Amino acid sequence: MFIYERKRKCPAIALAAFALLACSSWQAAAQRQSAGAQSKHHFFAWVGGGYSRLDLHLNDIAAQGGLGGNLGAGYGYALSAHWAISTGLEFALVGSSTKPVTPATERKLRDTEGATLTMRYTFNRYQERQQAHYLNIPLSVEYAHGMFYGGVGAKVGLLLSATAVTAASPVVTAGEYDDYIGSFEDMPDHFFTKNDTRATNPLSLATNIMVCAEAGVNLTRIRQKLPLRAALFCDYGISNLQKSAGKELVEYGDNPLNVTLNSIAANASTRITSLMAGLKLTLFLKAATPKRDYPCNCGK
Repeated sequence: MFIYERKRKCPAIALAAFALLACSSWQAAAQRQSAGAQSKHHFFAWVGGGYSRLDLHLNDIAAQGGLGGNLGAGYGYALSAHWAISTGLEFALVGSSTKPVTPATERKLRDTEGATLTMRYTFNRYQERQQAHYLNIPLSVEYAHGMFYGGVGAKVGLLLSATAVTAASPVVTAGEYDDYIGSFEDMPDHFFTKNDTRATNPLSLATNIMVCAEAGVNLTRIRQKLPLRAALFCDYGISNLQKSAGKELVEYGDNPLNVTLNSIAANASTRITSLMAGLKLTLFLKAATPKRDYPCNCGK
């Protein structure tokens, strides 16, 4: 009797143990599948900055460049263990400066007594600073291996605002009369003097199409509690941003000292392209997914 009951209980115990092991394996597989699903979707937030430039493509006017930066957020999807695609929205500031050679202009005038003279203007320290704000839509493909990663893609930039500040300091005016020999200078009562001039003009720029690249390291691989990436990046504009040109760089009023400076970028150039390069820091976050319970019904 004792031997019979022992033989009867052994299959039941073995079946229960097998069911418990199967249920545990199912739960572990479900958790791995859930974790794998979470790792495919990521959110990014980044900030970058460095050198930027609006290139006017003029032989006698060199773009000096300036400071630029970007700030954005986006979404990434992992195609595999190494490949991913990402997109988002980015606010970008492009700063630049232009310092042409010191220009000199002249025009014919008549003074209050009716005498004809040639008024000459020399614009010292003539320069212009441009600033453009864009809303960029990036799309990139990334490859990661170990702690290193790189990405290439494109961006489309929609202009939010742009301005150009043109200045000269000082503007020296001098005159030569047709009936007199020599040049008249440093005579403020006769408009032969020195003055500073400055003008702020809006820039009408076109949509910016850029190719972009970045390469860097995933700092999370170095320290788990530091979900950051650091990279060098470059955004190179391939489209022409110029929309209108044609005004004279200098316009004169009725008063000989009334001089208006128009934008060099808006009027002297027929082609404008952008460039930005520098350091980029990305906050790298996984998207949260609802928790799922996988109950074990082994005892039922």
